[in-house]
Formats: sequence, C-alpha cells, structure tokens
Amino acid sequence: EKGVYAMAVPDIGSIDYVKYTNVTRCFQIILKASETSRTRIAEISRISKVTVSSCVDFLLDKKLICEVGFQESRRGRKPTLITVNPNAGILLGIEADVVYSKYIVTDFAGKLLEQGPIPCEVDNPETFMAQVQKLVLRICEDYPGYEHGLIGVGIALSGYYDERSGLVSYVANRASWNGYPLKANFQKIFPDIPLIVNRLANAGAICEGFLDTSLLNNDSIAFLHCSWGLGVGIYQNRPGKPGLINGSSRFGHTTINYNGRLCSCGNRGCLESYASLRALYRKIFPERSISSHCIDDLTACFDQKDPALLTALDEIVLYLSIGLSNVVNAYQPRKIYIGGLIQLFLTEENLTQIRRSVEATVPDVFRQDLQIELPAHGIYSALYGCIGDVRNRILQFVF
Repeated sequence: EKGVYAMAVPDIGSIDYVKYTNVTRCFQIILKASETSRTRIAEISRISKVTVSSCVDFLLDKKLICEVGFQESRRGRKPTLITVNPNAGILLGIEADVVYSKYIVTDFAGKLLEQGPIPCEVDNPETFMAQVQKLVLRICEDYPGYEHGLIGVGIALSGYYDERSGLVSYVANRASWNGYPLKANFQKIFPDIPLIVNRLANAGAICEGFLDTSLLNNDSIAFLHCSWGLGVGIYQNRPGKPGLINGSSRFGHTTINYNGRLCSCGNRGCLESYASLRALYRKIFPERSISSHCIDDLTACFDQKDPALLTALDEIVLYLSIGLSNVVNAYQPRKIYIGGLIQLFLTEENLTQIRRSVEATVPDVFRQDLQIELPAHGIYSALYGCIGDVRNRILQFVF
C-alpha cells in the first residue's frame, strides 16, 4: 500500500501551491495547539473562514487530524474542536552518535511508544544503515493498528547532509560517511516512507523551539549539542509557520587558543578540544581508544565522585561558558538549551556557574531575560526534534 504519499509540493505560483500554503499554515497552528477550532485558526492565520474550513476538511480527509468535541460558547453554535490525530501513523527518530546511537518511536501526536539504543558503532555507514533497516522493519510489524503505518523517519547526524542530492556531505573523523548516498539507500528499501535528515544541534533546536509556547514573534532559542563533538542550532519562532533553523555543527571548531590543544580536525585550539565529552574522556582515560563503552566509563567515575573527573568537569564547564558567551554575542537568543550527553554530568551547581560566567562576560543589553537551561526531553531532544520535523513537513509528501 502506498500510504498517503500522493505527490510532491505543487509548483510555486500555481493554484495548488496557494492551497498547499494555506493547508500548511492551518496544520502548523493545529500542531502548536493541543486543541483548537476553525474560528481560532482563521484568527491566527488571517485566512478566511471558508478557506480554513476547506483546509481542515482536507486534513480530516487525510486523517492527519480529528474532531474531538465542542468548545464552550455563550452564544450561537458551539465551535468544533480539532486536534492532531494520534492514530494517523507512527514516527521513528534515530540519532547516529559516535558513541551512543539511539531511537524513539511515537504516535502522530508525539506520545512516546518506545525508545532504546541502536547496538552498533557508526564508523561504517553500511553497517549502521543495516541496523536501521532491521529497526524499521520491526517497527512496521509491531505497530499495525495505525492509519498510515510508519508515516515518516527522521535521522540526526553530527555532520552535514545535502538535502537536494541526498548525500552526506561531511562527517568529522568519519571519512567513510562522506559522500554516502543516505537517502537513495534508504528509499531503495523503503520507497514509500519519507526520510528527513537533520544535524544533531538543529534537531534539538526544533524540539525545544516547537515546545516553547512562551516564545514571541521572531524570538529565537539556541540549542548547544555537546556530546563527542559540539554544535549549535538556532530556532526562530514564526507563528503559523515552521520555525526558521540556522546554526552550525562546526561551532565546536571555532578557535579559542590559536596555539592550543590539537583537535581531532587537525587544527589547534578548537573549542571542542576543551569543552566536549571527547575532551573529558581524554583527560580521564588518555590511553583508551574511543568505543561504545566511553559513556559507561565516564558515568561510573561520575557516580563514584571521582576527584579527577570532577576537576576535569570544572574545566569543561569553564570552556563551555566561553562557548555560550560566543553564542549570545553571535545570535542573541532568548533562551539557550545545553543538550547532548554532557547533560548526564552537569549538576545544578554547574548550571549556576555557567549562568554567572555568561553574565560576567556578555553586556546586559545582549542578555536581557536570557535563560540557560537543560532541555525538556533530556538526551532525547534531538530525536524528538527529528520526529517533529518529519511531522511539520509531512504535507510535502501527502498533498
């Protein structure tokens, strides 16, 4: 069965493209609201009520949304409430991490169904994608009761992906990934399942930005993804539309000491060589090679309050603060989320130290009301961001 995937986005300027744009705006408003009405969608989108009703009918026909009752009203006919249809399909998010790859499965409304590790290292893309293939086949079998089955897959990578060509452009220290035809190889096996690929930091920014209902028009948040490497994603809020995403997975390779430590990229003094789990691991276990056991090794030391690790962690926090000050100076976000596996080792005391350091190094005018927090979904933020991005863009495949 071909599912809901009928055709690509209509040509810009055509009547169908105008309809596609209107449907997309209505859908984005529904995604943001737990429940809403056609009247409220028309107010927010400034689209006529007749057009909104047509867009909602389209989404109902595709079974992406559903009606859930009536809104209280003191006069006239009670507005019908609509929401995302959780049974429209399931979504799979995958994170390809150097030392700890993982996945989550949710329904179309975002409710978690399962999560777990992907038991392989990512040195070889073919080996990793073989594990992804097994996972997708198993998920399709395990969740048969959904309208459109597995409705989309999102993958988060630490490197760069060219969406137009479907090729992985560059992954630091993973030469076997460079030029890898990720999209073609996935769709060769699963031609009817949409695949969207994101950088880890951008995926985290999508998750937190979409969840944050306090953001005003054009407010932005920064998501610092700190695991084996260091990247930053920027989400700018746009009511009724998907947020604008910017940032760089190469942020960790900004130079903070021109004659400093040798970085894995070959340069010296990169921020990543001072403020990442790679830096922490090399400080504590200088003779050990990188493997999937690295996080377990660090966690064991952290749980035992190992003095060497705690001292090294203080240094990581110091350099992380420098990196965050640079983020504020460059992007002036309203909020910063510190994501990635570094969260496993940050205490509230560390967060307080980071906030004070940023306050001391950034002028008041550039950090008014600035908040620095850990993400709501913890180490799974990038995965939820992958799923959120697939859901936000599903109309590209169903229209």
